[in-house]
Amino acid sequence: MSLFSIAGSPVFQNLVYDTRADAFSAVRGDIELVVSEDGYVYNDRYEPDKCRYLSAYDNDQGFSERYSGHLEYVKAIVLRTLGSSSLFEIGCGHGLFVQMLSEAGAEIRGCDPSHSKSHPLVQQCYFDEVMMVRSTA
Repeated sequence: MSLFSIAGSPVFQNLVYDTRADAFSAVRGDIELVVSEDGYVYNDRYEPDKCRYLSAYDNDQGFSERYSGHLEYVKAIVLRTLGSSSLFEIGCGHGLFVQMLSEAGAEIRGCDPSHSKSHPLVQQCYFDEVMMVRSTA
C-alpha cells in the first residue's frame, strides 16, 4: 500500500552548499513510502548509490534544548511501548538517541552511513536484514 509519493526530492538534508547553483544541482531521487505486509514502512524507490555521505553532511541537533526535550519525550514512549531489550535505531546519526536509551538501561545499537565519530554502539553502514538478525541474536 502506498502512503506518500513525490518525485525529484533532494536526497540529503542538512548540507550547506557554496553557491545557489550547487544547491539547485543537488542529487535528487524519488520517494514512494509503502507499507510491507508485516507493517514496515520504507521508500520503495530508494537508490542507495545516490547516498554518498560527505564531510559537509551534519545532522547533529543535540545542541538544541527543544530537540533534547523532544528526545526525552520520545525516549519515554519507546521504553514504555517497546521495552528496553533488543532495540535498534536505523539512521541514528552520531548516536545521541542511542546513547540516551543506553544510559536509561536499554539494550540498543544503531547504524548510520553518515556516522563519523567513534561510538561503541553505532556502526557506520547502511541497514540490511543481516544486521537486524545479528542485533537480535
